[in-house]
Amino acid sequence: MRASKISWLISFLSLFAIFLFPKFIDGMNGGFALSFISIVICLTAFISGFIFLRLEKQKDSILKKENILIHWTYTSTEWKRFIEKDLESDKSIKIMLFWIITAWALLFAILFPLFDKENGIIVSYIMFGLILIIGITAYLSIKIAYNKNLNTKNHEVYINKNAVLIGENFHCWKGFGLKLDSVQIDNKKNLLIFSYSSISRTGKNYYEARVLIPQDKKQEAEELLKTFTIE
Repeated sequence: MRASKISWLISFLSLFAIFLFPKFIDGMNGGFALSFISIVICLTAFISGFIFLRLEKQKDSILKKENILIHWTYTSTEWKRFIEKDLESDKSIKIMLFWIITAWALLFAILFPLFDKENGIIVSYIMFGLILIIGITAYLSIKIAYNKNLNTKNHEVYINKNAVLIGENFHCWKGFGLKLDSVQIDNKKNLLIFSYSSISRTGKNYYEARVLIPQDKKQEAEELLKTFTIE
């Protein structure tokens, strides 16, 4: 719900920015470009607000224990070990994504001034700002998620057909182009892994929900696999 409200606030502010930039920056010197970027941000944030609201309803259904397939609890020691290992996987994925986006941003930052010597530098500044914002966001998302999951008193996991709630971390693969791709057990790491994806204009995005299997719940995890039908 908090993410939904923040998204709508960003959308509201971006709406004003659409008309504000041309008043202070000449349209042909970057004003129109900044207005276009504001339009994209406004629409994206507005739609994201509704998506987060839908996810909140899905999370509420789990917390109300509706159609729960699995409910596991962990000791403090098990939970800490799991969160630390999970952080390593999450960190490597986000660092890789950061470098991919940085490479593309640097490419545009270099090319635009070559083709447009007067206004191309504005795009370069925007790209450098984008790299900075994404870098800070990636760092904070890792740090905040780690502290939030490590310090939570909710050492529990809820699983139903459409979602997984791991402590304070919520994963959902129902609606908005989301699809569950596979459910498997990693015997080496003792994890139950839900792999799901979404389709966007930029391509297919992949996600993972990793659940620690308690020592005495291995058979229960294997039985759970039979309840999921992957299309």
